[in-house]
Amino acid sequence: MTHSNILAIKHSCFNHENNHENYICVMNKTPEKCLKCNGTLENEMIIQLLSPYSNAHQSILFTSYPLSRIAFISSDNNSNTSNNSSIVHYQPNTNLHCGVVDSEGKVYHYTNQYGIQYDTIGWEQSIIINVSELTKCDNLTSFKWNEIIYSIVNDFKQSYHNRMIQHDDYDCLDFVVDIIKYAMDDQQVNRILIAQWLSIQLEWIILYEDIRKQLESGTLQVISKLHHSVTCQL
Repeated sequence: MTHSNILAIKHSCFNHENNHENYICVMNKTPEKCLKCNGTLENEMIIQLLSPYSNAHQSILFTSYPLSRIAFISSDNNSNTSNNSSIVHYQPNTNLHCGVVDSEGKVYHYTNQYGIQYDTIGWEQSIIINVSELTKCDNLTSFKWNEIIYSIVNDFKQSYHNRMIQHDDYDCLDFVVDIIKYAMDDQQVNRILIAQWLSIQLEWIILYEDIRKQLESGTLQVISKLHHSVTCQL
């Protein structure tokens, strides 16, 4: 799915009554005049709203960079596999599936039925979280992340049967937590922490899709207080 570029323009007619940073949203290109006051737009602050979706299968060329990716997609209730499960149509009641991504773009994930598998397709529209960035752990490079993934996957496969007897409720998020715990050498990492990281991205998906649909229908959209992690100033 190809998404049009959404631009946010800060203009005085939206901000003179209060101190909020209000932005008018437009699709693809900046209009010559404000859609509200009809005033000429000159030297305005223009920000591109970054798409909340990323291709988890994109490979990483420089593995010395602090990048350790985990990925989330929507999961079909009737399937234990994740292929062809886009996050684009996320709603609050959507079930999610997650995995860890190596530098080649292989997504390693866990299901009760198949254990650990890796996918080279099916995660083209995912939520991607960079653990190194969120935790400010610059020494957690893509190369180190690879080593940790491969080590845990190998250990897991060797002890799979015993592990399932002891932990029959183990799921994909537990697998991701185990990887991050090992990478960070921090036993305080848990499901709640990852859910907190994820919640920001899920809120952005809902807002982004609402803005896009409203713009496509011709409705004027105004948003305020953009979060720096979802914008890029032009």
